[in-house]
Amino acid sequence: MTSITIRVPDWMKTEMDRHRDINWAEVIRSCIRTKLAQFKQPTVIDELVERYLKQGDEIKLRTLDVFAELLNVYYVLDNIRIMYGDEAVDKAQEVLDELKNLGIEKPYDKIGNIEAREAIFYVFDEKGVYNLFEEKLLKELSHADDCIKDAVWLLSQYDSRIVPDGFERTFKILHPDFGRNVLNELVRIGILYKDYYDSRAYSHWWYRVPSYASLVLEEIAKSREEIVRKNLKKLIKVEWFKEFLKWMGSTIKWVVVYEEEKIKTEYKELYGKDLDEVLSALVKDGVLIVDYYPRRRRAGRRKSEPPYWMLRITPTASKVMSFDILLDL
Repeated sequence: MTSITIRVPDWMKTEMDRHRDINWAEVIRSCIRTKLAQFKQPTVIDELVERYLKQGDEIKLRTLDVFAELLNVYYVLDNIRIMYGDEAVDKAQEVLDELKNLGIEKPYDKIGNIEAREAIFYVFDEKGVYNLFEEKLLKELSHADDCIKDAVWLLSQYDSRIVPDGFERTFKILHPDFGRNVLNELVRIGILYKDYYDSRAYSHWWYRVPSYASLVLEEIAKSREEIVRKNLKKLIKVEWFKEFLKWMGSTIKWVVVYEEEKIKTEYKELYGKDLDEVLSALVKDGVLIVDYYPRRRRAGRRKSEPPYWMLRITPTASKVMSFDILLDL
């Protein structure tokens, strides 16, 4: 989901502030949606979605959404299998076959002047399908165990596209004994879709946050702001945290994967602290995540690059106390 900025007169902002119970972002989205509808022509996607809604067929609706979100359509069935079980795969295949009969084999194929994926996004939003998905997701989260709730909050601190290595490493710090595949669990509840990125330069698994889940994650990120703020107030009083921030130098520290052990040794010699222990403490306090940048192969004139770990101050920590302030402490 993309963010936009609008300007309003001071008096309007004052009036909006008096009605904080109103979701002004949704009001604006609704107005834009209504205006765009004036220019929209019905498409075959409208007909498909309308039929699936009348049938109450969540699996087929979900298949359309996964198809629209993925870069690699070969993994649509994998997502449906994880979310609904093996028995749902035949239904999902029916959707893909229907799309193929309509001349749509990839999400970027055109329906008139519009890409299939954009048509699906628009129709789902217009007909309230995303609202249904969001309601189901919130219900799943309300019944989730603490491990999954921690994983979802952690997810809110990453970008909307996730290479699994970093996320899994960070989650393992929080729950080392978690016996299931945590990313598959997040796919199962509908807050992630499993994808694969393949180009001349890169080949790797890539998990994507579906559009409708972005706002849910924004609220989840806010839910722990006070906890992170309290943790930071304690951390800024200890010397090892100040030393770590100076070592970071910014909100992101890039570490070549095959140089990690060397860097740990250097850190221990410089500060007398075990870097793994420092990272573990900060992850548990919601201040740090470990991300991953995969190896890039040589492609054309662009040379190859090794894989990197990215140590990142979480957006929530940066929001409650800026890095510049922390660094000056």
